[in-house]
Amino acid sequence: MTRVKTNPIVALASAMLLLILAIDGAGQSRASESPASVAAVPKAEEVYRNVRFLRGVPYDQFIPTMYMFAESLGVECDHCHEANRVSDAKPTKQIAGKMLQMVERINRESFDGSPKVTCFSCHRGSPKPVDMPVLHSTEGKSPSDDAKNNRRTFSGVLPTVDQLIEKYMTALGGAAAIQKISNRVEKGTVNQNRPGGGPLTKLSVEATAETPGKRITKGFSVTHLGNSPDAYGVYNGDYGWVREGSGPVRVMWDSRRDAAQLEDTLNFAPHLKQLVRRLTVEQPEEIGGKEAYVISGRMSALPLVRLYFDADSGLLVRLVYHTESAVGPVPTQIDYADYREVDGVKIPFRWTVELVRSVHLTYQLDEVRQNVPIDETIFAKPSPPPPMY
Repeated sequence: MTRVKTNPIVALASAMLLLILAIDGAGQSRASESPASVAAVPKAEEVYRNVRFLRGVPYDQFIPTMYMFAESLGVECDHCHEANRVSDAKPTKQIAGKMLQMVERINRESFDGSPKVTCFSCHRGSPKPVDMPVLHSTEGKSPSDDAKNNRRTFSGVLPTVDQLIEKYMTALGGAAAIQKISNRVEKGTVNQNRPGGGPLTKLSVEATAETPGKRITKGFSVTHLGNSPDAYGVYNGDYGWVREGSGPVRVMWDSRRDAAQLEDTLNFAPHLKQLVRRLTVEQPEEIGGKEAYVISGRMSALPLVRLYFDADSGLLVRLVYHTESAVGPVPTQIDYADYREVDGVKIPFRWTVELVRSVHLTYQLDEVRQNVPIDETIFAKPSPPPPMY
């Protein structure tokens, strides 16, 4: 067993993102990938009250759709909603419903139902869309334009998926060293902030992961250290659940479970090809002035996953995944840094997560322990949760 410490300044570990998003609204989830279970997913109107314009949408796409609205228009929830979220009093809520119907009609009639046109297509982060050319200005520029500019034209022979994964495993310490790690306990804090200003939130967090495929994260406010957690999130194989403070336990929706598996630094690397399917190599991109090889694929509930590996070291430096919503994919980006060796295996000790709604999370581990005694009951599946509303 090895214990590693650094100065306790900021943040935690990968699956803490699971906790942050779960606080924003977790509900019931698909229990497996089978067609029968997909058909049984509740609709938004069966879980939330007064759903008018998103009727028929799977409930687990409802909150991501709200995030997509907010990010695309550069607004907060109160732009359309009263304090009583089910109220229809604000005119902007009615306008949003009409715009949703317009976008759905365009995609149905012009793109065979594929979400090629989204709210962001026109709004680009502004409540009022730009309706004419912009001269000598970057106004109206899509953030994705910067990503496209970072793509590099590669004339040589690209590595294969297997070669990139093998180099990644070697960079981490090798398969033999990784297999010796049966569990990992991480502690730290996380800073959450909005680049344009707004409240800064700081949590102390701890995470426990075990092979194969188990992880629990607990988040405490700085005033509750040593007491019951303000929230926690758990995944154990094909199912997961979350709890907010003293509230009831809620089953984790499938997209969050898939994301939690991606963010689990203990279990992800050795099971990468089993977790992410249809892997292909894309053109290299530049990240932080250095070349990165890119492979992409999908998971059962995540339509697109991209993994960026440093061309020199082979380490994972960026992860981007898209969550489905009723108005198009919602991206999340994680940039990894500060890799350190613990028990012969390299672990990222710092990373930054960029979410929609202009939320940035900065993580920094201050303690890592491995191969320590674990109480297995922390991963036990709870009783069925009550209805969300």
